[in-house]
Amino acid sequence: MQTFKLTDPALIQAAKILKAANAMAAQSKKEIETAKAIISQRILALRQVDISKLPIGDVISIDGIALIEIGKQNRFDSDSFQIANPALYEKYKKDFPTIKIKPLVK
Repeated sequence: MQTFKLTDPALIQAAKILKAANAMAAQSKKEIETAKAIISQRILALRQVDISKLPIGDVISIDGIALIEIGKQNRFDSDSFQIANPALYEKYKKDFPTIKIKPLVK
């Protein structure tokens, strides 16, 4: 590990900006997850639809409020794994659903 003793004001200012931005990003991520949870819970309560159990490819439109898309994500390192062992890749590849909620409110 290398340690530097620097007192450059621009470097210090950039580090402070980065620290503040990281804190805001962490906070906004928490707010996003909370909002998604509230939307999911309200849809379950009002329409008895559990978003987490919807199949890949489903879309729910809440008129003027939000568009919910169930996409897919393959968590394998598909490029190198598929090339190295195609038969094993086909056997174990699995698409995981991802929920994307796009707000439509103005």
